[in-house]
Amino acid sequence: MRLSVADGRRKARRYWTVAAGLFRPRALEPATEAGSCPLDRFYQLARNLFFAAELARRTGRPQFAALAIAPAATAGVIEGQVAAFRDEVLLAEHADRVGVTHYERLVEGLSESGDEAAAAVGRFVASRLPSLAAGACRTQTACELRKQAEAERRARFRHGL
Repeated sequence: MRLSVADGRRKARRYWTVAAGLFRPRALEPATEAGSCPLDRFYQLARNLFFAAELARRTGRPQFAALAIAPAATAGVIEGQVAAFRDEVLLAEHADRVGVTHYERLVEGLSESGDEAAAAVGRFVASRLPSLAAGACRTQTACELRKQAEAERRARFRHGL
């Protein structure tokens, strides 16, 4: 891969070395389309996993993982990306190192922690989550989510909540 080799003032990118230990060989093949990257669809997820793997290596820890957190109302896209990343990119022995959870689960844990400061953070996060109405599309855009969250915030404010 071009970026795994130093070129002029640009240093070799360490993530390709890390990727070689995590990815299926076919996932590391050069892209067929000029200018595209084999990590194109999974860049942020791969980057987070590379960071975790490299941190574990440098600190001598045997385990590492990456977790994506998303509102349940819109998690469908991320859940699909994580599933494809596991199936298409990661070596089988690393497939369980990536996962998805929902902010609602985080809120639940914070609320049940018994710590008032944690519960307050849980309430804050919960107040900003989009609602998952029956049959709602789970793939709303960020812009649509912001508009919905703002409308819900205004409604709560008007009702003194």
